[in-house]
Amino acid sequence: MALARAAESRCTSCNKGQGKVKISDERFTVWDRNSGRVVAQSPSLHVQVHSCWLNIGLGSCTEYERPSELQMSEDGKAVLAFSPPLDYAQAKPGDAKVEVFYRR
Repeated sequence: MALARAAESRCTSCNKGQGKVKISDERFTVWDRNSGRVVAQSPSLHVQVHSCWLNIGLGSCTEYERPSELQMSEDGKAVLAFSPPLDYAQAKPGDAKVEVFYRR
């Protein structure tokens, strides 16, 4: 089994022209490596969005979108999607999101 994530695009005008990656519909697809047949596709996943409410100067704040971290089990039957907190030092319960997808 193999794992891939949804397509990403680049916003060249974002961050005062420095650009950023935009994620429109985050999900993963699992397929069989031998046949190329799609086995499963996840529902939409959580995307963390860091935006700047006040941007005083160039580089003072960088907007970005961060997809979930994905990990497949050794047997290929489960996928873990983990969205870590943006700042571990100031994280509160609920700032991170974990989703587990299991195929029987």
